[in-house]
Amino acid sequence: MPSTSFLKFETNMLTDVGRIISSHAQLNHDGHGKLGLGHISHSGVLMLCAAWELYIEEVMLEVLPISQEKSTTQKISHKLYKKNYQVAGP
Repeated sequence: MPSTSFLKFETNMLTDVGRIISSHAQLNHDGHGKLGLGHISHSGVLMLCAAWELYIEEVMLEVLPISQEKSTTQKISHKLYKKNYQVAGP
C-alpha cells in the first residue's frame, strides 16, 4: 500500500509538472525545440524539483512518529530486560 505522502505527490504535486509538459508540447508543434521554449523546460524542471523536495519532507513527517515510537519502545524494553534479567556479576 502506498504511503499517503506518495499519493499526495502523485495526485497533487505532479499536477503542475504535467501541465507544464503539456503546455510545452502544445507550443512546440514541430518537435524541433528551437522556438525559444527553454524557459518552459526550465520551469518544468524547477517544479519537478520542488515537488520532489516536498515529497521527501512529507515522507519524513510521516515516518518520524513511527520511528520515534519504535525507538522509545526499544529503550523501554531494554531497560526492563536489564532490570529483570541482570546477570549477577563477580
